[in-house]
Amino acid sequence: MFARICFLSLALLANPCFTQVLALPNINNAKNPKVEINTSHEKNVLELFSDKTPASVNNFPAYIQSDHYNNSINSRVAKDFIIQGGAQDANLLKNPQRNPLAREVSPVLKNRRGAVAAAQQLSDNNCATSNFFFNLVDSPQLDFQSNISPLNQGFAVLAKIIDGIEVIDKIRKVATTDKRGFSTLSTTPVVIRLITRVGK
Repeated sequence: MFARICFLSLALLANPCFTQVLALPNINNAKNPKVEINTSHEKNVLELFSDKTPASVNNFPAYIQSDHYNNSINSRVAKDFIIQGGAQDANLLKNPQRNPLAREVSPVLKNRRGAVAAAQQLSDNNCATSNFFFNLVDSPQLDFQSNISPLNQGFAVLAKIIDGIEVIDKIRKVATTDKRGFSTLSTTPVVIRLITRVGK
């Protein structure tokens, strides 16, 4: 069943099946790092789950420190599903990538509204790079199901929005088009201007 769902390369379900909105569980950890994402549609703040997915979280600041995300774009805005970005520049060219990571899924972290996960080809356990997505709605079909095959292992949640969730609701309303192999690309680029660490 789950394995039969069609996934796009470096993206996810083309047509979301779940639109229920539930809050993320309260799993705050004061020691978890936080980052601010400054976009062309205002700012939001993420808590990174370094206590649950340390390899994925360490990978994220490494991209931040190299200015990788500066002026990158959100390459997919699926209005009732996800907002995906972090890999392409404004010309839709892929930015240089660090070595890919193995999938790092924590069973307590779910793809619920406001959660941020690593985007990757579902069939490949070792291809997570800079690309990530925001969950606009609860999407349990993207969670870990079993170890039977990579198709059942879901997408690794690495953070959640703790401030500014209204920003993703603004972005989800932008006009989109299909262009050069990108489905639901915003007609006016949604730019990630800068990502910075918050506090220590």
